[in-house]
Amino acid sequence: MKTCFVPFLAFLLITGCDSRFRDDLDYSYDVVQSWTIEEIPSGDLVQFESVDFDLIASVTIRQAIAKDNVAASRDVLHIGSGVGLISAMCLNYEAKSVVATDIHPAAVSNTRYNVAALAPDGKLTTRLRPASKQDAFSAIESDEKFDLIITDLDQNHRLGEREDDGGLRTFAESFFGGFSSHLNSGGRAIVICSKPETLNLLLQTCKANGLKAKSLEEDFENRDWESADSPMIPAVLFEVRPDAGTPVGTTAQHLFLAKHGN
Repeated sequence: MKTCFVPFLAFLLITGCDSRFRDDLDYSYDVVQSWTIEEIPSGDLVQFESVDFDLIASVTIRQAIAKDNVAASRDVLHIGSGVGLISAMCLNYEAKSVVATDIHPAAVSNTRYNVAALAPDGKLTTRLRPASKQDAFSAIESDEKFDLIITDLDQNHRLGEREDDGGLRTFAESFFGGFSSHLNSGGRAIVICSKPETLNLLLQTCKANGLKAKSLEEDFENRDWESADSPMIPAVLFEVRPDAGTPVGTTAQHLFLAKHGN
């Protein structure tokens, strides 16, 4: 890790990075830190100001991409791209393409920059997801489908006012309300959980809706996650697939309505 917190142009001069400009990149953000990523030896990851990143928490998803090849030969959707590490890693480890979305403009710009630097030959599309929308898939066309969808269920924002229950819809509820309709046949989601309450919601949701959930942590059954500190470091990974007998669109939205009323 290298602590910087300097304007981008000064950062390029200080670190000796290639300062040639690209019209599709945004150089207006301050750089908070740069990180050396073991799985990407081609350069350092840059973190823009206001974009959250925890290197230790990302250990499990990095291992899944680098060692287990979960993204290889797949079209990937990453919701909540942050600094762009997961997108860059997927492309470095032979993903066919990555669509990366985020609710924060700085994160979208950060993702573009890091992928351009760390996976320059990869096929990346970035999109800003409207903050006012209830749907976690609001930046995705209704007919777009992917082989793999990756997201962090603990994203720290809520989505849109809802008149039907007078409250707010959480990101996790919105994600499970739509993920199966954006998967190709045989596709799956990999969800990252760092809070026990979110992991509990995941397991309840899958049980209630016929979704197949499998931990990607070998000794998960022996882990006392219910009484673990929050956030759990490193985060827990779960693979979630629609059950073959479950109609597309039968999702956690039903669980949400059952809990809160309609």
